[in-house]
Amino acid sequence: MKTLFKRVYDLLKNTETHRIEDYLTEIFSPILKSEEKLKSFLNRFINDNYEEVSNVQIFTQRTYSKLEGHSVDSRPDMVINYTGGTKKHILFIENKVGSQEGENQLSRYADHLKVHQSKGYNVYLLYLTKYYEPKEDEYILDNGSGFTQKRWYEVYNWLSQYKKDLYCRQVIEYMEELQLNKTRKFTPIDIYAIQNAQRLQSMLDECLDGRVMDKFTELFGKPKQWSHRTTQLRANNLYILINDQTDWKFVGCGFEFTEEEYPSLTVFIEVHPNCNKKDATIAALNLFCENKEEWTFQPPSDDNEYFWCYTEKNLVQFLPEEDHIMGIQNYLIARLQEVHQIKVDNPQLVWI
Repeated sequence: MKTLFKRVYDLLKNTETHRIEDYLTEIFSPILKSEEKLKSFLNRFINDNYEEVSNVQIFTQRTYSKLEGHSVDSRPDMVINYTGGTKKHILFIENKVGSQEGENQLSRYADHLKVHQSKGYNVYLLYLTKYYEPKEDEYILDNGSGFTQKRWYEVYNWLSQYKKDLYCRQVIEYMEELQLNKTRKFTPIDIYAIQNAQRLQSMLDECLDGRVMDKFTELFGKPKQWSHRTTQLRANNLYILINDQTDWKFVGCGFEFTEEEYPSLTVFIEVHPNCNKKDATIAALNLFCENKEEWTFQPPSDDNEYFWCYTEKNLVQFLPEEDHIMGIQNYLIARLQEVHQIKVDNPQLVWI
């Protein structure tokens, strides 16, 4: 089930001003309103360690008018003002998840911080990224003073100590959905999998190619090319055959990798909320699943949600079979033939 933040984000993402960085900033910033957590965060990420902080002010998306030599205004994702010891401090945080630094963005922020520095502030600039994006410290602030680069997995690891806090736990779960929790340690199982990666991928392809590919093509048309399997694996934890059936309907089959101990085999019809015959398609999928014990219908929760008809079987259930690949192929072909009945019974929905 999607977290609260993911559901809200899905509702908002079609707005013209949508940016995932802004959204993550908004839900993360309340955590730092806790003095205990703020002190821990400052100590961990900018090496600023005070027994007490006071006069804390946290702003998100605060705009600073352009300075001389700047072509545009500046808007750091988060600004934190506070007093530590006898000094005033200001921290700019820039957050990147799916994008990279804008034109001279960090340099402009540094210029604004230098103005505060001239007024007696201790200044800091923290650049948080999902991906590796190195910057030259000396280019950001004089002599590199006050500039720090960190990755979001480090924030995730820091935040994990507060899992007992209900709000923090919700943010942690959302960060996991954004894959900001990337581990930095190989386990023995990981090393074994890497060593056998080529053999394993070959076996996955053997399961989907040949008999399954032929049956899929016969029933639903030729699936997308092989490279799309790796795209689905990276984006959706799926290694599948998939094809567009027109009117925002997609049929797929293959492997699904989840947080469970073992992956699953799945066959599904996925329908985008833009489907022109949405009501009729919902009725057809629902009726099919009501008459098929192994199939599940997942209706949309609102007009902006996808909906699915799917079946799945845990991979471990194929282990007793003498030929695992043959057993998997037989399962996928049988389920594809079943779901094809929806297409036969509902030609009015338009198919390829």
